[in-house]
Formats: sequence, C-alpha cells, structure tokens
Amino acid sequence: MTATNQIDLFFRYTVKDQARYQDYLDQVFPLTQNETYVLEYHIDREANGTMLQHERYENEAAIGKHTDNTAAAQAAFAESTEINDFRAVGPLSDEFRNLIGGMGLPAAFFDRFRSVDR
Repeated sequence: MTATNQIDLFFRYTVKDQARYQDYLDQVFPLTQNETYVLEYHIDREANGTMLQHERYENEAAIGKHTDNTAAAQAAFAESTEINDFRAVGPLSDEFRNLIGGMGLPAAFFDRFRSVDR
C-alpha cells in the first residue's frame, strides 16, 4: 500500500447554465493557481458535453482550505451544474464521507491499494 495523504476527487457533471459556469471558471482558476496545497486541478470535456473534473490535494485539510477560499466560485458551480457522480481516492475521514453522502450525490470512496509513483 502506498503511504500518502494525497486525496484525488473526481466529479462528472453536466453544465446547465453556461454563463454562470463561466463565472465559476473565471473565479476558481486564478484562486486555485495560488493554492500550493492544491496539487492538480483539471477539467475535461467529453464529446457529448459531459465534464470530468479531477482535483488532487495534499491532504483532507487542503480540501477544506480550498473550499473556504473559493466559496463564491463554488456557489457559481452549484448553480450552473448538475453532478452525475462523485469519486474520491485517498484517506478521507468518516466525517468527510458522511458530508458527501448527506448531499445525496451518487458517490464512491476508494482507499489506495497499490500503485507505482514517480
């Protein structure tokens, strides 16, 4: 088992309001660029328009810092998208898992099993 506290979050979603989603993008990327505890932040688009967002954090506390720092952007995200599913990989507390589970999202949580890291 790989010993790391890094957390990977994956969101698959559909954009419902393109203008409001653009507000999210315009806010979140400049803020995230300066968050050294956010190791990666990617958004990819499938041919049918479905979005896949991958976020990598140095640990669970970093998720909380990012969420607090980008609260206005997160509101724009929530208003402009519909989340299809959520996946998390890494050592997450029961409190975090219950928070996500309580949102009613289709969610799955994975503990790291084996990997090769460079």
